Amino acid sequence: MKIPQPVYPPPPHTHTQLIEVSQPLSPSMSCIADALLELIHMCIKDLQRSNKLDTTDLTLEQGIFKAFDEIVRRQLDPVWHTVSAKTKQVLYVYGGCVRI
Repeated sequence: MKIPQPVYPPPPHTHTQLIEVSQPLSPSMSCIADALLELIHMCIKDLQRSNKLDTTDLTLEQGIFKAFDEIVRRQLDPVWHTVSAKTKQVLYVYGGCVRI
């Protein structure tokens, strides 16, 4: 059985060059990003006041990642029935801010 040959020869060995392109935020986009970060920061401060959470990982730097939401929910899952409505609402608002 004969193995078919490729139609096009492979490209010669060349070095790949990575070019990074970035677009600066417009003033409106910058204002929106700042407002979202402020909302996330306020939500984290509210969560730190909750006595049901381990607050060592509750920082703004950690708060902008999706894994943070999962960590907080995992901590609150066993005691979810005792979590106040305000804390649940803060978590809902936080999730919305991070998704945006």
